[in-house]
Amino acid sequence: EIDITNTPGLRTINMVESGVERIIQNYNPGINWLMAYDSKLSTLDLSLWPNITIINVNRTFISELDFSNNPKIDDVHCKGAPINNSEEALLQMANSLPDRTNKTSGYLHIDSGSIPIIEAICNAKNWSVSN
Repeated sequence: EIDITNTPGLRTINMVESGVERIIQNYNPGINWLMAYDSKLSTLDLSLWPNITIINVNRTFISELDFSNNPKIDDVHCKGAPINNSEEALLQMANSLPDRTNKTSGYLHIDSGSIPIIEAICNAKNWSVSN
């Protein structure tokens, strides 16, 4: 695990290919970018980072993501993560994405891009789904 609770100036987190499974964190509106692909990260509380815009958790152990408190998120990568093995988890994540109508499209990169309900939810919110 990595502890970032006393890092108020932190803006980006790069833990690519790390052995870190969990981030100990507190509220930090400054964090806007997380690169954690090919890491052992298994859990993540994004509600503490309201201004995050980009997250890449490809090939991690993440099984759920909730963007309910992340109105600025616009680029999500979670290919090769367990979240793709559950239509329910993908549905919850898609429902939690912010509406980007009248803004530039958001991008959701998942393994299961062909699930019609996921694509319909995302398209209605101006998100492009790619697999």
